[in-house]
Amino acid sequence: MKRSLVSNSVFRIHSRCPLHVDKTVWGLSDLATISDEGSDLCTKGFDCDVWQENGYRARVTPCGLVYLDPRPPDETSEWMLEKHADGYYTIPAKLRLQWIKDFHRGGRLLEVGCGRGHFLAAARREGFEVAGIDPDVESVHYALEKYGITVERNTIEESQLPEQRFEVVYHVDLLSHFPDPIRALRSMAARVGPGGHVCFEVGLTGGNSRAWYQWEGRLGFPEHRWLYSESALRSLLQCAGLQLVRLQKFGLLADLLLLRFRGLIWPLVRRCGIPDPRQRTPEAHASRLYLLYAWLQFILRYRIGRFVLGVGPHTAFVAARPVSQLDMR
Repeated sequence: MKRSLVSNSVFRIHSRCPLHVDKTVWGLSDLATISDEGSDLCTKGFDCDVWQENGYRARVTPCGLVYLDPRPPDETSEWMLEKHADGYYTIPAKLRLQWIKDFHRGGRLLEVGCGRGHFLAAARREGFEVAGIDPDVESVHYALEKYGITVERNTIEESQLPEQRFEVVYHVDLLSHFPDPIRALRSMAARVGPGGHVCFEVGLTGGNSRAWYQWEGRLGFPEHRWLYSESALRSLLQCAGLQLVRLQKFGLLADLLLLRFRGLIWPLVRRCGIPDPRQRTPEAHASRLYLLYAWLQFILRYRIGRFVLGVGPHTAFVAARPVSQLDMR
């Protein structure tokens, strides 16, 4: 790879990180070259282009990590903006809580990127003591006014919340957006108390053939900075000092069919004057059409997706624990 295409940041080398990607690709705070015990997992052939969008080329490494070239500027705020309708969070909340309760029936729960606080409200009803972090001022105000939940307006990397305080640190659909996912995960792990877990949902859309990306049509670059395969995700967790405890995958084939159908009817929807949920108005978030869409997405993604595995992209529920805590046992 040409050095002119990537950041000239200074990197600290961590000999135990197994990602084996050229450190200039990530531009992260702490990334390794090949360790003595590692293999050439992602050091060769990582310049294979698989997609182009909004002036960015998506390149894939042999381990399935997809990254952007050129690297998006860290100071961009687009990744912080909420672009999902409320139903994306409210409808699957119970299922996501069931996953968390496999590890903790209660206790203190921190949601990173909590948005308008819907999941936190659901977790509180299930007996958790909740806290949230979100950089968006409108979302922070909404969570307080609607649910009475005080949310720190900040990012997890700069949060003032105390370390080792929470039984669960949770997030959904964030790992593709962080400028530095290793630093973000380490900041989450630092807030986990003894015996606690980092639980989250992440798309496993890296390492797929170009045909899948063509089928989807738009990957959301540069808001999505990284696409992960399962192999890349496991390595990322290890780089962040986390050990994978459990992973449950759901196939997205049926969900992608719904996405294609949505693309076909979207021009008609706009002509009918139906609010766009990305406008973040009460009318848009309460739109019956989008609530229906969210329910269909939930059924196709999770109820059907649990049986459609091994084909194309997936989403996954993940639970991990800080390695430092495991070493103390």
